[in-house]
Amino acid sequence: MKKNIVIIAFFLQLVISCTSKSITKEEYVSKQTDMLLDSLNKCYEKVVIIPGTGCSGCISESEDFLKSNYSKKQILFILTNTKSIKVTSSRIGVNVKNLINVYIDLENRFSNYDKPIYPVVVSYDCNTKTINNILFQTPDSYVIKSL
Repeated sequence: MKKNIVIIAFFLQLVISCTSKSITKEEYVSKQTDMLLDSLNKCYEKVVIIPGTGCSGCISESEDFLKSNYSKKQILFILTNTKSIKVTSSRIGVNVKNLINVYIDLENRFSNYDKPIYPVVVSYDCNTKTINNILFQTPDSYVIKSL
């Protein structure tokens, strides 16, 4: 009898796990961005998510963009999966902890999906409080340069 219960529980778990809907990385980033913007109670037209590890050329390009644009208050920069804030600050040339439009994702919520190795640009409509677009920087797609 005990064996039958274990077998039934195993198959129920298998059926539940197979039928649960997995969300896309776009949906995941969208949900995290919405939650963060709600908690900050401030609107940003662009959100640039910069991972600490991954495609080094893509990350360098997004860090250069941060270095040139950290004073633009309509852009929120999110640093995620960052090994060292001190090293990142040194590369950018400014202490990122002191910047009002830089969010340091200590819990790595913005890099908790499959292959979070590329920077992400989220376009946000402040009037309707909706995300218009989510674009991932890749070696073949120069999203950061289009900003």
